[in-house]
Parts: sequence; C-alpha cells; structure tokens
Amino acid sequence: MGACSFGGGLFDSGPPTAAGTGQAKVGKPYKINGVWYHPRDDLLYNHTGFASWYGSKFHGRKTASGERYNMNALTAAHTTLPMPSYVRVTNLSNRRSLVLRINDRGPFAKGRIIDVSRRAAQLLGFARKGVQKVRVQRVDRNGRPLGPAKPKETLVAEVPKSVAPAARGFYVQIGSYSDRLSARNLLPRLLGLGGVFIQPVFVGGQALFRVRVGPFESRAAANAALELVWQRGFSGALVFTEP
Repeated sequence: MGACSFGGGLFDSGPPTAAGTGQAKVGKPYKINGVWYHPRDDLLYNHTGFASWYGSKFHGRKTASGERYNMNALTAAHTTLPMPSYVRVTNLSNRRSLVLRINDRGPFAKGRIIDVSRRAAQLLGFARKGVQKVRVQRVDRNGRPLGPAKPKETLVAEVPKSVAPAARGFYVQIGSYSDRLSARNLLPRLLGLGGVFIQPVFVGGQALFRVRVGPFESRAAANAALELVWQRGFSGALVFTEP
C-alpha cells in the first residue's frame, strides 16, 4: 500500500548508512516520468494535498538521503524539500498531526504531496485507508513553524475568568477544550492571524477553554481569517457572532 519511493538508483549517494545519518542536501533538479522537480529550501512551505504511505516493500532499502528506510520511524518522502528537514503533517479528517523528518524523495503519483512511513500513517489514522487529505507545513525539529518572525500586530493573550462578555463582532473559533494546556499549545500555530486569545467559559458547571481569533468588524473579514485558519490544519474552525 502507498506510493512509490526512490530508495536507490537515481538518488544513490554512496554506501547505505544507518537511520538518521544520511547525507544532508537540497539536491539538483531531476526528472521522473517526464516531470521535472526542482528541490529548494522553502521555509514557508504550507500546502494541502493527498498523503500516501509506504511500508514493508521498502523497509531496509536505501533512501534518497542515503540512510536506510525504517517503516517504524517517523519519516517521510517529499519531492522538493531538503533532506533532512521537518514538516508537520495534519490529517484533515481527524485533526491528528505529527512532526516528520524528510529523508527521501517521492511520491510521484499525481495529486500526492507527501509519502509517510507506515508508523506515521498508523498514528495519523489512515493506514487502513492508504491515501488521506492532509496539510503539510514546514517546521523545525520541535514543531515550530519556520519563516518570518512574529508580526508586531499579533496579539496572543489569555482572558481571565472574570472577563466581561466578548466584544461585539465576528470571531473565528478554533475549538473548545477541557484542558487549559491543550488550548495554550495551539497558540504558536495561530501566530500572525490577529487577536488570538483563550476565553474560559463554564458550560453545565464544567470549565471549557475557547481558542478564538478576532473580533472582526464584518463577516467577510472573519471568513477571510477562517480560510487562513483552515490552511493551518484547523478544519473544524467556525465563525461565531457576538451580538
């Protein structure tokens, strides 16, 4: 199951090496099945597409980076990103996400943007399905997005329990969480979207922590922000109005 991976031949780089010790490189342009690919160090890479996975057929074979493929490691193949580099892959159907290390080239099937290891597919919840729509974003090895520094206008704040009702306007609500830490862990992934905050509320005597972006003066502005939120993997986000 899964797409093809080039673990040798065109991408051979000397004797096979142990996992994690492959050759670091961006690579030169190459051609597969009549299609040219141009590797580059794209710090802002953030795209939606279909992921596939590869398993036992390639286990132990040399990857494009020179290390041996381990289907139980958290690695992935990409057509153009550097090796090694790191990406956050988010399953858009269940919102599970993992940080994976790019150490191979592929997939070369139309419409697929990443080929993950069998273990990654299991943890992301699509090993039985084979192919899944995902968001792939370039990050560092700790899962932090790469690219420009935090914009000056970005506001990240936590609203105290005694806060008055939310100001009038439109909000993008990322979700409600029963655990404060889970809510706080989302904030770095929302930088640059404007006013990002956590608002504690009580529903049926239970404390919940809403993660919201806003307020926006119009629904059109909120919908534009919603599109950006979806692009970052939060497919369950919605626009809410505070009258």
